[in-house]
Amino acid sequence: VIFSNIAVFLLGINLEFLEISFIVMPLFVPAAQILGVDLVWFSVMMAINLNMAFISPPVGFSLFYLQSVSPPEVETLDIHKGAIPFMGLQGVGLVLVMLLPQTVLWLVNRGG
Repeated sequence: VIFSNIAVFLLGINLEFLEISFIVMPLFVPAAQILGVDLVWFSVMMAINLNMAFISPPVGFSLFYLQSVSPPEVETLDIHKGAIPFMGLQGVGLVLVMLLPQTVLWLVNRGG
């Protein structure tokens, strides 16, 4: 699980969502099933991880989208500095989800 999180984060810095979803996830999901990992929990972790990769400087795709709609006086470095606290929050959230899977699975388990 830790390896897949690191791999998806590193790949997410350079690849977009569709490439990771259609090329990488078919490799990780069967391995997760063999290891007995809950696929809802695994999917939520991967989604958080991809989101964190998309806002990570210097190649985060979302940062470039934000730069294109920001006023000309806003520099790229300002946007990168502004993304760091959000990456930290998502990192904390990812660790919480990884350590406490019941935070994600509570609603699923309640629904039956």
